[in-house]
Amino acid sequence: MRKLRTLEEATKGYFRDHPEEIDDYLTEIFQDFAEDNDTRILLSSLRVLARDRVEQVPQENTCNLPGYPG
Repeated sequence: MRKLRTLEEATKGYFRDHPEEIDDYLTEIFQDFAEDNDTRILLSSLRVLARDRVEQVPQENTCNLPGYPG
């Protein structure tokens, strides 16, 4: 059986491939929040972007501190 991606996985992959779309996405989710005041949806949407960004940081940066395994 074929394993399907979750919505979160698909969204995260999309923004990784299309970082220029992030500003528009943020504008839209905050506009939606202003209309319906649903904190759960806002935080869920922000979480997708934050997780993707946190996963990329170790790949982009290395730490040269003594004893640091990075």
